[in-house]
Amino acid sequence: MNLDFDKATLEDALYIADHLRPSDREECNAHTAAAARTTLETAWKASSHAWTAKSAEGTPIAILGLVPAPGMSGTGIPWLLCAEEADTMPKAFLKYTPEYLGVLHAIYPRLLNAVPSTSTKTLAWLKHLGFTLGEPIPSPILAGVQITPFYRVETHV
Repeated sequence: MNLDFDKATLEDALYIADHLRPSDREECNAHTAAAARTTLETAWKASSHAWTAKSAEGTPIAILGLVPAPGMSGTGIPWLLCAEEADTMPKAFLKYTPEYLGVLHAIYPRLLNAVPSTSTKTLAWLKHLGFTLGEPIPSPILAGVQITPFYRVETHV
């Protein structure tokens, strides 16, 4: 299955928020105490760049963006959240991810963020993409939740 990528809109962000996979909802909760719609709207507004992956029918499947890291020139905070339908098309994500990773690095040579340490599929995917995983640390938002920082540096931009 192919995915079409467009510049993300607020409507796309809110659609994804209303249809988040449980693991993506957990990821949102590990970073903020706000509702998913508020979290996605905030991430979309804070992003210097954001795209929506849509099905052939035009349904938003995933949204990804880059937030400039405050006080860290050349560093972006990538984020990706998916609707439940994304789980039906893992091959499409594997196909397009390397291409978009190159796009992200062309904008920010250094990428960093963190995900819940329980998100084993996400952590394996990040490792497969060449991200370095840090040691789990306590979430600054939710007591008892561990997050795993990740980063990737592109030296050939």
